[in-house]
Amino acid sequence: MPQLRPKSQSRDVKIAVIGNNTVGKTSLSLRFIYGDFHPGYFHTRGGDIYLKQIKVHDQTVNLKLVDTAGHPYQRSLIGPLYKDADGVIILYDVTSEKSFNALDDWIIAAQENNCREVVLVGNKLDLCKDSKKQEEVTNELKLIADRHNLRHYLVSAKTNLNVNRPFNRLLREVLQRQAAEQARALIKDKEEVHQLQTTEKQVSGCFDCIMS
Repeated sequence: MPQLRPKSQSRDVKIAVIGNNTVGKTSLSLRFIYGDFHPGYFHTRGGDIYLKQIKVHDQTVNLKLVDTAGHPYQRSLIGPLYKDADGVIILYDVTSEKSFNALDDWIIAAQENNCREVVLVGNKLDLCKDSKKQEEVTNELKLIADRHNLRHYLVSAKTNLNVNRPFNRLLREVLQRQAAEQARALIKDKEEVHQLQTTEKQVSGCFDCIMS
């Protein structure tokens, strides 16, 4: 009898953070991985990879977080870094209209690179001092997220506001999808084994008839 795999089996998950330059991709990545905020501007060249092992419910996740560059001249080069990613955070700066207007292009890029789960995230919410501005930003993000049927979050890497939420959501969705895919593969394997056993019995029966 085949042994059942333990529920605590570790899983590998690749999540990428993409978006325009200076929107805070590195700050967000470092805040999630290390829990610290680094106020200096990091000019990412190509992409940086961070590894972290975390617990999601009863499962251990080996997370590979890809922090990508956002300069226009590098966009054609970073695609392979996040191609086939299990999850993608498309980040923009809530104080930058240019980065907001680029969201559609980044969504298309994620689709073209076969990224599975995608969320939209607005960073630097701490710079929206009054409630009216926060409401405006919220409505703008919700509008584009609804148009593409994507989940959306507003965060601040500086103050650590909501930083874990998009990552945790992606991780849960990725694990659910992986579990469903594993279940389908198991059912398919059982069906193939059953079909093979049935075929072998039929062949054996015909052979017995010939020899009798």
